[in-house]
Amino acid sequence: MNNSAEELAAEGIGQVSNDGPVQSHTLWRTLGLRDLVPMQILLVVGVPWAGIAARQGGTHLWFWMAALLTMFVPLAAVTGWCAQVWPLEGGVYQWTKFALGPFAGFISAWNFGVWALLAVSNVGILTATSISYGLGPRAAWIEDNHPLIAGLTIALFLVILFVNLPGFGIGRWVSHFGTVVTVLVTVLLMGLLFVHPNASAIHPHVNPQAPFSLAMPTLTLMSMNLFSKIAFNALSGLEQVAIFAGETRNPGRAIMRSAWIAAPIIAVIYILMTGSMLAYIPAAKVDLTGPIPQILAAAFDSGTGTAVHQLGVDAWSGNHTSAGGRVGGAILCNRSRDEPATNGGRLGQDDSSMVHAS
Repeated sequence: MNNSAEELAAEGIGQVSNDGPVQSHTLWRTLGLRDLVPMQILLVVGVPWAGIAARQGGTHLWFWMAALLTMFVPLAAVTGWCAQVWPLEGGVYQWTKFALGPFAGFISAWNFGVWALLAVSNVGILTATSISYGLGPRAAWIEDNHPLIAGLTIALFLVILFVNLPGFGIGRWVSHFGTVVTVLVTVLLMGLLFVHPNASAIHPHVNPQAPFSLAMPTLTLMSMNLFSKIAFNALSGLEQVAIFAGETRNPGRAIMRSAWIAAPIIAVIYILMTGSMLAYIPAAKVDLTGPIPQILAAAFDSGTGTAVHQLGVDAWSGNHTSAGGRVGGAILCNRSRDEPATNGGRLGQDDSSMVHAS
């Protein structure tokens, strides 16, 4: 935190309090604990990761708990500490910039933009898998048709591009739609653990295996691979809430408390969704490429549930790429301000563009 007055002033920071630098430009601090907790849950919970964990079988309980202790809790502690020291909008980008320097912050922010691109790189495969399950066994060839998958990927990326061209005017609605569908699918999956749509008195539902088991899991290369996926992917994301620190009341305390409150809720959601997967599909047959359309097709008529999931796939893609596009644009502006341009000029945007753009 050896930052000069000039560096702090460049960030719009007018004073340094006991909790670290505070930005002096005016943002309405309207977000509180009640807002941050659901934001934490939405940012962390990813529906497909329940399918990845289901491949482990009923002993997934141990994996989720171990992942919470080894990944989520340390991440929550670091996020809370950084939010107290640097309660600035921009989150990880700002933390890295102040701790390691402007270039490190630049690389950190670009890392998020590249991640957003990679996160949607498999949208063609997801779409093909969803269509395959939706149309039934006769359409199984779709998910193995490489030219079709390539065509779907290009078409969907073009849609994402045109959604981003006007900015957040359209992109925010795609993001909101994706959030609504994600919540609906999450609630639906948890409900399927207790309600079986195709069951009847004559044909009761029979689980292919116990959804939950307290037996110790067998450690193999496959199980360790699954554990690393759910630990490093399924339980990351809560640090993204810190992007809104400039609009949060008492951000250091609120962000840390929201992480601790959200942690057990996130654990229960993931465990119930994974158990729901195992209530319909044998663990060895879980489709790691498309676990959600697989369970929806198994629980409902093929096309009914998968149509809902396909809407979520498209909205999820736009959501991630919209965020990545906005951050990428802000990075270029911020980097140009940190270093003089070749013509001696500077771009006049400040870091608050990352928040105001949303």
